Amino acid sequence: MGQLSESDFEGFEQPDWDSLLDKRDYIHTLIDHVEWDAQLRAIRLLLGRNRKSREEASEFIKRDGEELKSYKGSHHDHYVDQHVDLIHDSIYEDAAESMAAIGMIAPMVESILCQAMAALGYMYQKKNMAPRRTSVGRGRIKAGAHGMFAGTGSSI
Repeated sequence: MGQLSESDFEGFEQPDWDSLLDKRDYIHTLIDHVEWDAQLRAIRLLLGRNRKSREEASEFIKRDGEELKSYKGSHHDHYVDQHVDLIHDSIYEDAAESMAAIGMIAPMVESILCQAMAALGYMYQKKNMAPRRTSVGRGRIKAGAHGMFAGTGSSI
């Protein structure tokens, strides 16, 4: 069997080895049991239910507004107030749904970050390494460009 030369690889592009993993999959190099897809599917399912409910509520408000335009009876002002209340309530419901979405996503991200930091700490300990510390004085850490802790006597 002969040696390979550069001409044998003509027309083939060198792969970009850094782009073989999806960005979110790099976490698996630190944590081997992250269930991204299962957690995200559950969140999408709940958000989908909320979206469907919100669309139904919006359609109800739209129909109520159309009925209100055609009503000219003695209780018109009362029905206008009710319609305004529906719109007002829907704004607060949308805000509550947004907070609920954040309430589902934030703990997942926090858990993954905590596990990743713990894994990094373990790797540092295993190799008997420590993060680099820049000191301003004995036992103090320089805070950076804004100098928050520098020279205050506070230590981190």
